[in-house]
Amino acid sequence: MKIVYIISSINRKNSGNGGHYYSLLTTAEALSQNNDVQIINIGTNKSFALDTSKVKIIDIIERKANTLKLIYSLNKCIREISPDIVHAFDEFAFFYSRVVCFIRKVSIVLTKCGGPNPRYYYPYSSHFI
Repeated sequence: MKIVYIISSINRKNSGNGGHYYSLLTTAEALSQNNDVQIINIGTNKSFALDTSKVKIIDIIERKANTLKLIYSLNKCIREISPDIVHAFDEFAFFYSRVVCFIRKVSIVLTKCGGPNPRYYYPYSSHFI
C-alpha cells in the first residue's frame, strides 16, 4: 500500500520540531517496513525533526505561504506518487490535502495530535484519529 503523510510547517516561528513531527516519524517509519511510505512537508520552512527520517521526505516550501501555489505543488506531487491513501497530520496539512484528495479522488485520514483545539478552523473528517 502506498501511504503519503502530509505535515505542515507554516509560519516564521514553526521550526518543525514539535512533538507531532516525532509522532509522525515514529508512525511512518514503523509502517514503512511493510508499505511504501513517503512524507510531504508543506509550508514556509523545512522541518528540523524530519531531517533524521529514514523515510523519503519531499519538501514543498513556499516562503510567502501562497495557498494556490502550495495546492498546485501538492497536487503535482500526489499525481506523481499516486498513493492509495493520504494521511494529514495537522489541520493546515488537512486543509491543503483535502482539496487535492478531492481532485485526485484519493482517500484521506486526519490525525489531530495533542495541544489545544484550533481557534478558527476545526477540520471535519469522517476518518479522524
